[in-house]
Amino acid sequence: MALTHKQQLFVDAYLRCWNATRAAIEAGYSEKTARQQGSRLLTNVDVQDAIQKKMAESAMNTNEVLYHLAQIARGDVTDLTDDRGLPNLQKAKALGKSNLIKKVRIKRAIVEASESDDASGDGPVLEYEGMVEGYDRLKALELIGRSLGIFKDNLDLTSGGEKIIFKTGMSTDEL
Repeated sequence: MALTHKQQLFVDAYLRCWNATRAAIEAGYSEKTARQQGSRLLTNVDVQDAIQKKMAESAMNTNEVLYHLAQIARGDVTDLTDDRGLPNLQKAKALGKSNLIKKVRIKRAIVEASESDDASGDGPVLEYEGMVEGYDRLKALELIGRSLGIFKDNLDLTSGGEKIIFKTGMSTDEL
């Protein structure tokens, strides 16, 4: 059965905040009854199905996760900066690389022309200093390696089917 407009609004809001009361209020239900409405809506089979369907649509599969990790591992800082080494968010966005940026810091300073390398005359000059930080490439490579079975945390201590005999100096009755 199709959801009502309010129920659809509830589903969308619930998937954003994971709080049934808040989602009910966002969907237009009364604040006085939002708690009960949210609880009731979460037990509605059609609403549950809609939530599950949307979650399945937005879930990442293994290939998508590996693709994003590979983008991080292959990331190049020149895709995120301009010719002077300053962060360039427009360039990163145009290249589809803005998702590789973890943190950006830009600092502006007014300095005297005599202190500036870029000075072309007298008076104060505005200088920029910037830093762009991407996600950890080694961590991305490690996660890819683990997924592909290249790196393993466990150590196989089996004997390969051979019988293991322990010598403790004690008889089996004493153990």
